[in-house]
Amino acid sequence: MRSIQKGMSTISALLLLAVAGVGLTALFKIGPHYLDNYFVKSSLTQLSEQEDWVGRTNSQLMSDLYKQFTVNNVRDIKREDVTFSRDDGRVTVSIAYERRGNFMGNLDYVVVFDNSIEASSSQ
Repeated sequence: MRSIQKGMSTISALLLLAVAGVGLTALFKIGPHYLDNYFVKSSLTQLSEQEDWVGRTNSQLMSDLYKQFTVNNVRDIKREDVTFSRDDGRVTVSIAYERRGNFMGNLDYVVVFDNSIEASSSQ
């Protein structure tokens, strides 16, 4: 009588290692962009918690944002990525940007982020 084989075959183990390798590569290449975006959101939240931030000028708001970016080590946000809009006592600060990079070989990735806060002068 034949015994029943138990465990993974060599091909199954290699396939599992390949899938784990691709997953870890994705984590290490794309993960830092999501971590930076977390700090960008945190900077916007801290800006919205400041007293009378609605009454400040765009350059003052930008200066405050960049101070937060420096503290959180966010270096990839450009001035063009940040927009301010003011309408009837309502201020919106938006940060929209994308990050591109090489995943492996000729395979690239694009990660798009769009964050904003809004407040009115009556708050």
